[in-house]
Amino acid sequence: MTLRTVIDLIPNKSTRILDFAASTGLFGKLLHDNGYTNIDAFDGSSVCMEQARKRNVYKNFIVEFVSDARLSIDDDSYDALICYGGMAKNHLPISVFSEWIRCVKPGGYIINAFRMKWLKDAPTYSKGKLEAEIERLEKEKKWKFIRREMTNDEDPDKVVIKFAHQVC
Repeated sequence: MTLRTVIDLIPNKSTRILDFAASTGLFGKLLHDNGYTNIDAFDGSSVCMEQARKRNVYKNFIVEFVSDARLSIDDDSYDALICYGGMAKNHLPISVFSEWIRCVKPGGYIINAFRMKWLKDAPTYSKGKLEAEIERLEKEKKWKFIRREMTNDEDPDKVVIKFAHQVC
């Protein structure tokens, strides 16, 4: 589902993409296997990034812990940012959305996919907090909504929700 969205929205395989919360690089490998050649990895774990490095799919590696502070990435550095599975209990704060927008060029895409269960089980995102932040940024015309999709899985803990936005 997320790969299909990337292929649909980002047909140019040399587009500069940031794999945010890249972990060991599984999604980066999937991108690379589908022809994307200009991918950087971002993650807070140096151990995970060493594993990602072995995949030989990333150009640059950014090891940095995410907090409410500004990230070390320059403004308008990327054409797209993909975060697959980075939002989970005790992981990324919702303030990261503003940083993603700052790091992606106007007209670029932000694709965020994570398990639906975190919308109710993670205090940072529950009770509508995550959706409220998404909507606030849409109302402020920081990004515009492109699509929202969910996987159809019999196990409710495995249902994945994906949001795609375009930076304004």
